[in-house]
Amino acid sequence: PTGEGAPAAVTSTPRVEPPLAAAPLPEPTSVPHDLGVPPIPADNPQSKPKIALGSRLFFDVRLSADGERSCYSCHRNEDGNGGHDAIAVGAHGVSVGMHSPVLWNVAFLPALFWDGRARTLEAQATEVWAGANMGVGRDQLAAKARAIGELMEYRPLFASAFAGAGATPDTVVKALAAFVRTLECSRTAYDRFARGDRAALTDPQRRGLALFMGKGICTACHTPPQFTSA
Repeated sequence: PTGEGAPAAVTSTPRVEPPLAAAPLPEPTSVPHDLGVPPIPADNPQSKPKIALGSRLFFDVRLSADGERSCYSCHRNEDGNGGHDAIAVGAHGVSVGMHSPVLWNVAFLPALFWDGRARTLEAQATEVWAGANMGVGRDQLAAKARAIGELMEYRPLFASAFAGAGATPDTVVKALAAFVRTLECSRTAYDRFARGDRAALTDPQRRGLALFMGKGICTACHTPPQFTSA
């Protein structure tokens, strides 16, 4: 309403919240950051031929039961070498029931899978190959390994990596484990900062780090240097 007797317009002044105190910029963290050397099983020493074979197998869909899934299908570079989908899909379109984790630095972990049931990369590779991920089944691993080893391009690779042994379930998983042990990530901006490079992180990143390490208690589950509590 307008005119004489109309109530005065109500005006309000927006409340201005006081600015939050900026978190202090942390100094380079004293949390250990050097990963060191991953444990290598005595029966599966690293070698260039073995790593080359494992790399080839990692990307090969013929290792799966349906010829449509490879290890890389669930661990793609564009997804940080973790799963693209919230729940991974294995051979024959079967749901695996959980997300595929990233593989960076897994060689340093004492337990693998979400429930920690595998104690070595060789054991982990065997379960993935035989289980829903690749769908081969334990009773068919030997036949699948033999079929892979008979392929022309694989014959010299197995001969070089495992002289006299050929393609077996054991040599396949050993080659895969040897390759995965090379997936090390230790030169990120955080790693440089943790080693004393103050300029490696921006001011907002350093404030985020202070929150991550402190009030956010993120380190309860994501502990440096591997950022996992496994």
